[in-house]
Amino acid sequence: MLSWQHDVADDVLVEAGPGQVELRVVPWSPPCPPRWQRALRRAISLAVAVPAAIMLTPLVIAIATLVKLTSDGPVLFRHVRVSRGGSTFTMLKFRTMREGTVEWIRQDPQRWAAYTANGYKAPPEFRCVTPLGKVLRKTSLDEIPQLYNVLRGEMSIVGVRPRVPSEYRALPERSRVLYALFEPGMTGLWQVKGRSTLARDDRLSLEDHYVAHWNPWRDVVLIARTPAAVARIHEAA
Repeated sequence: MLSWQHDVADDVLVEAGPGQVELRVVPWSPPCPPRWQRALRRAISLAVAVPAAIMLTPLVIAIATLVKLTSDGPVLFRHVRVSRGGSTFTMLKFRTMREGTVEWIRQDPQRWAAYTANGYKAPPEFRCVTPLGKVLRKTSLDEIPQLYNVLRGEMSIVGVRPRVPSEYRALPERSRVLYALFEPGMTGLWQVKGRSTLARDDRLSLEDHYVAHWNPWRDVVLIARTPAAVARIHEAA
C-alpha cells in the first residue's frame, strides 16, 4: 500500500461546539510515490508486455493486413494523450474509422461535442466506423498496438484511462494531480468495472481511488480479470 495515501483526504469533520460539527477543508500537498514503487509498476508492465508483444505478432500482422485491405487510410490511428508528469505522447491504435473522420467531426461543434462526450470515439450515429472497426472495438483488439506504448514507457499495462490534453486539463485539480503520478494504462479499474457503461463521474472516482490506493497485488488482480472484462463486449463503446 502506498505510504502517501492519507494525503488524498482533503476535508475533515471537526467539533465546532457542543453537539455541533463543521466541515473544514484542509489543504493537501500532491503525493509523490517512491521511486521503487514506480520501478515495480514498470517491472509488472514489462513482464506482461514483452511476452504479449511477441505472442501477438502474428495477430498484429493479420489485423494490419485486414485494415489495409478493407478501407483506405493508414493502418494505425495516432492520437496525442497525457502520460506521467503531464507529458504527452502519441498513443497507437488500429484505425477503426474511415479516413478523414476526425477532420469531418471537427468541422461541426455539435459533432465534436458528441465525439468528446463519447470518450473521443465516433458515436454509432455518425456511421464513420468501418465494419472491421466495429469488430475491433467490441473485442478491444484495436488497442493491441498500445503494447508498444508500454514497451516505450509511455503507458503501463494497468493504470488510469489515457486522456487527451483538453480532457486532462478539464479534470478537477486533485484528479489531475493524481492522474499525473503514474503512466496511464491499457486496462484498469474502469475496464474491469464496466468499461463504457460507467458514468463519467463513476469512472473518475475509480481512477482516483486506483492511484491513491495503489498496490502491486491489485495490478496483478486487474490483469487477471481483464480478459473476462474484454469478453463482455456489450460494455464496449
